[in-house]
Amino acid sequence: MKFKNYLFELYQDFPKCFDIKNIKEVDKVSNDLYDDLKKAFFDDNALKKIGLDNITKKLQNVGNGPYYTLFADEDKFLLSADYIGASIYWAKKAGLSDIEIISYLFISRTIGGHIVFPRGNGVTTVNQARGGEPQTKGGRYKGYYDRFDLTLYAIKHWFARKNFSKINYAIDNYKEWFKLFINDIELEDGFKNFINFFYLEDFVSENLEIIDLVNSDLKNNKKLFLVKEDISVPSTRESYLQYVINSNIIIWKRTKKLLEK
Repeated sequence: MKFKNYLFELYQDFPKCFDIKNIKEVDKVSNDLYDDLKKAFFDDNALKKIGLDNITKKLQNVGNGPYYTLFADEDKFLLSADYIGASIYWAKKAGLSDIEIISYLFISRTIGGHIVFPRGNGVTTVNQARGGEPQTKGGRYKGYYDRFDLTLYAIKHWFARKNFSKINYAIDNYKEWFKLFINDIELEDGFKNFINFFYLEDFVSENLEIIDLVNSDLKNNKKLFLVKEDISVPSTRESYLQYVINSNIIIWKRTKKLLEK
């Protein structure tokens, strides 16, 4: 697999034609991203581990298409790409400049900044639930501000049957997918299998504690771990930059692992 930035390669004359205010939907339209997700996570050995036979990439032109989808075992599961890096929307809200955002996207929009989650069935997906909706006047934010650490925290506790998280209902909507990672011995092993399958080891400790991407300082090797579902997003430029740095340190490690496969 070659190093690629799936966002920037969508613009033939990047950065000349790149407009951060009207950014292309990489997770829907990048052919290379879906090819590489298939290669990275779903070779024959990986499929065997979770009891699947095949993965097929298709371009669908229905609804709000065209968009790519990975079909697992024909149409048993429909899998969509999901970006797990720092959000452009919340970065701008925190005061980051376009140049600063473009700079961190150089790392976060590589293969290490992406995963797949199931979709379909006409119910809320994990991707939708964790992102939520921007807060409106008089309303409350419904998601995780696109924070992947909180998403992993919720998935971990779903596997442990501690179903308190805000997005538990969305995970449960696709429980048949997540059950693929559970062996016959311990339910908790499902989370470890999920982490290993998707090369997410650098997001957790050896004991599977989730690294707090907001309050850690990974550049200086200071790791803090989530101990509760504290739903928040950094609101200042400096604090959001710290979140970006933490996220990108892990994403870059993951990218290098996947490129070396």
